[in-house]
Parts: sequence; C-alpha cells; structure tokens
Amino acid sequence: MALTVARERLRARRATSAGTAQLFHEAHEGAAHLSFFLNELKSEAERLGPGDFAVEAGAGTGTLAALLAAHSDAAVLATEPAWSTDNPYRLENVHTLWRMKERHRPLAEVLEFATDAEGGLRSVDFGPRVGLARAVGEALPVRTGAAALVYTYNCLEHMRDLPGFFGEAARVLRRGGRLYNSTEPLHFSAQGHHLEDVFPVPWGHLLWEPEELAELAVREAGEGREWTPGVALRPEHLREEVLATLNGAAPGDIRRALLAGPWEVAGWAEVMDSGDERLAREMRLGDALRGVPQEALLVRGLRMRLVRRERGTGLRSALRFSALLRRRARRLLRRG
Repeated sequence: MALTVARERLRARRATSAGTAQLFHEAHEGAAHLSFFLNELKSEAERLGPGDFAVEAGAGTGTLAALLAAHSDAAVLATEPAWSTDNPYRLENVHTLWRMKERHRPLAEVLEFATDAEGGLRSVDFGPRVGLARAVGEALPVRTGAAALVYTYNCLEHMRDLPGFFGEAARVLRRGGRLYNSTEPLHFSAQGHHLEDVFPVPWGHLLWEPEELAELAVREAGEGREWTPGVALRPEHLREEVLATLNGAAPGDIRRALLAGPWEVAGWAEVMDSGDERLAREMRLGDALRGVPQEALLVRGLRMRLVRRERGTGLRSALRFSALLRRRARRLLRRG
C-alpha cells in the first residue's frame, strides 16, 4: 500500500517538475562538471607540477581531463569503458565541450575543434597533454607507480569490482600519490537515476523494476527523442547502458574495499542535500521502501581524498594496531 501511494505521489510530482528542463540544459552546457572542477578538483590540479601524470577513471566526455590539463602542467589520461575504439565521444559531447570552451576560456588552450564543409562541428582534439583510452577502472593502461593523481567523478557507483579498482589505483600511483573520488547523491536525490532529461520522476529507479522503468522513460521522453544523433531512443539503450550499470556500490562497500589497501585518509565526507532529505520525507519514501536492504543502495554521496602509502601502513594496519592496544589495555586492567 505504501509503495502504491509513493508511486502516485511521484507521478504527480513529475507533472510539476519545472526544474527538469533547467537540469537538462545545465547538463548539456557542462555546468555540473565545471562547477565540480572549480570547487573540488582544481585544488588537486594545483598540486601537480611539470612532468606529473594524472589518470581519470570513467571519464565520460573527457571534460574533467581537459579542465585538469588547462589548469596544470601535468599530462592526463582519460579512460572510459563505454567509448568505442574508433570514436571515443559522441557528437553531442563535442557540442558540449564547445559550449564549455566558450564559457571557460582556459579550455581554448587545450581543445581544438574541426568543422565540416557546412561549418558544423565535426570533432574535437584534446591536445598533446590529454590522452584517451578505452579501459575499465580495474585495468588501467598505466605502468606501475607512474601517476601522481587518480580521480573519478560519479563513477564509483557503477563499479562492480571496488577492491579491483582500489587495488589498481594503488598500483599505478606512486608513493604519496593521491586518489580523489566524488560521487553525488543518486538514490536519495530528486534526479537519482541518471535519466533526469527523459524521466524526471524522483527515485523512479527504486519504485519500478528496470524493465518497467526503461519503458516508462521512453514513453515520457516522447516521440522523436534521440539517444545519439540519428538514433531514436529505445528502451534497450536505457536498460543496457544506464540501468544495468547503476548502483554497483554503497558507502559501506567502499569502506570495506579501502581496508584492503595502502591508504591514508586525507579527507572524507558523506554528502546529502537538505532539500533531498526534505523531499524524501514529503514523499514518505522511507515507508515505501521499508524492508529494502539499505546496504544495496547508494543513499548518500561521497567525497574522499586518499594518499597512497606503503602497503601495510594504511587503514587496515591502523585498525589492527588499535585492536592490539585495546587487548593490551584489557590485560593491564585485569592485572590491576
């Protein structure tokens, strides 16, 4: 009953989701990536010097790699498993990068665009300091100890092998190298399913099964909507490329994966917008999801900075050391 009520409330809210068009516009303008870089990742860029090397896992459009190169003297490798071997970015992403370059002039020093005979944008070149590679985060094409920085943005929640990724990051980072990960709140945010431009129902990914959600999203998007230029949007696009890879991790999974590695925590924060919390209460989402295993959901965003140390000096060793101290203290108390 509670689930049915929540669905009706969410359907009603969809009809009045005036902010969706603005979210769609900002996504295609690259506003979210630019804001994230300037507020979060720019400080990491400023730590990089000439000859340093940075790696991005799950690069998407390559926007952050271009920004990092524009604001540092480092070489950057952007990796993304969804790229094809012959064309690592879709045409609409070229237009996004063009608009970002117009808004943020330092990108003009990195990006070079080519046009067709009619003057339309055809492709983008990322310049000599930005490399592109089709690769998963668990198998980065980087030699051991080569990187000063590995980073991800809205990527960890898609990874199925978190220990594999953290182990690979530890391999490619030099001692003292940094791992920066940021994941925005997905499941307890108003547009939590990465489909906000076609299906603005908050938490729809929790209230419908993937097959049903894909069908509904295509229906709501309307006829004529394209997945890529010239390719009509179909349910299989959403099932295979979005829904099938969403929510591979929860904060608890990430913490457990980190215990196996040589990491020192330089900063850690769980992120949840107060407006999202208020909307969750308004929708009575907690009642609707009672009994759903919360460990399987990414209910909060995460931002974390980690420093690569020698194996055996990271979180696990610290936990073992504190356990030894506790046992010794208990023995001393018993003797007393």
